[in-house]
Amino acid sequence: MVVNLAIRALRWQYLLEPLGHTSFADSFRATAVGFAASSVLPARAGEVIRPYFLARQAPRDQQGRMTATGAFATIILERLLDIVTVLALLASFVFVFGKDLAGVNPTGFALVKWAGASAALVSSSALVVLFVLAGDPERWDALLPLAWRAGGVAFEAHDGVLRPVKRGLPGWAWPNLMGKPLNIARILKAAFTFDGAARYAAYKIGRHTGVEIEVTPWRERHPFLAAPGAWLELRRRQAEARRARLSSPNS
Repeated sequence: MVVNLAIRALRWQYLLEPLGHTSFADSFRATAVGFAASSVLPARAGEVIRPYFLARQAPRDQQGRMTATGAFATIILERLLDIVTVLALLASFVFVFGKDLAGVNPTGFALVKWAGASAALVSSSALVVLFVLAGDPERWDALLPLAWRAGGVAFEAHDGVLRPVKRGLPGWAWPNLMGKPLNIARILKAAFTFDGAARYAAYKIGRHTGVEIEVTPWRERHPFLAAPGAWLELRRRQAEARRARLSSPNS
């Protein structure tokens, strides 16, 4: 396992070179953290934690270029290289060692060949595009502002690094405005949709606010009528928690 992590760390160190020099120790430490996180968290969350951890550990003179977003782009490139490697192994088996399969199941063999060739074409094309962009970074730097302007994305430059301005992203104002009302509407809809809606609403409130609302028998039977009282209890307990934090000597 240590050898596997070391090889992955060396490969990642090479891919990170355009963003700035990264030592093998930093790359290995971040790779180990990501591997450990993927072992205990679902959906391979370590692949997201790994670039964030590396960006946080970057030296001060590299923090302008070594961003979590840039490091995450190298993770995507890693996965693309893995796909190309797997497809190369599949092609070697199908076209060199798997010729006898054509006589056993011609239809299945033809389907495997077609799927493998299509996937190889798509992944190879994407890899070629990435290498072209990496070989001519000036052209990429010139195209990125044009693409953001065409998409209506506001951005600003800091030390030669372009960063999108979140408040200027199109389409975000309406979701930000309607986020809470829509959540409340979903909870009220659930009250008339299925049994146990009061427990579901209390679970959602506790998950999003950290405040556990007691589900009494009356609230269980009349969730819609109990909603105003539950909301007042939620606001009161949030205010008490806020006052407790302000009065704490450690705050």
